[in-house]
Amino acid sequence: MVYQNGAPAGPHPQDWRRNLAVCLFGSFTTVFAMTLMLPFLPLYMQQLGVHGQAAIVQWAGVAYGAAFLTAGLAAPLSRTCTNVLIRGLVRGSFTMLATAFRRQ
Repeated sequence: MVYQNGAPAGPHPQDWRRNLAVCLFGSFTTVFAMTLMLPFLPLYMQQLGVHGQAAIVQWAGVAYGAAFLTAGLAAPLSRTCTNVLIRGLVRGSFTMLATAFRRQ
């Protein structure tokens, strides 16, 4: 890639800033939503039938960490920043959806 004055040369040299803004917004909203869900996760695990304080804490931690683990393991499978964002959001959404349908 050819650079001019620190920016990529081509028909749209400012596109990387827009892509960066979209990636930052997507990352921020994902982390914000996961943080809002965290206080209610132990209550949700208790409603699913997990009994005992230690078991509730353990399963809540597993459910919370599974989304980030899945995103981290799947990130090398993507080739561009946009694909990383889209695939990470889709896989994270699928993980949270699968957590909602968990049975004993």
